[in-house]
Amino acid sequence: MPVSERMAKARAAKQAKKSAANHAQLTADQPGTGVKIQKATPADYQTPIDKLKKGPNGEAVHIGERGGKYYINKNGNKTYLSSNQ
Repeated sequence: MPVSERMAKARAAKQAKKSAANHAQLTADQPGTGVKIQKATPADYQTPIDKLKKGPNGEAVHIGERGGKYYINKNGNKTYLSSNQ
């Protein structure tokens, strides 16, 4: 099979996949279809808590997305713990 035919076939498959995704998005938002898309919001996400550690005043210690550990101080700011704590 020549390269041009393979490229045409790949483009057609990509376009079909894209149109199917667009169609699913359109039908999911229409009432009466029984499908509703739920997107995660920042309010839904809660960071994991390290139950073995506590902050200096007994605050819960959270684990950040890159592994850093922090607590929320009295001003509402993140205060990171050093790696040797």
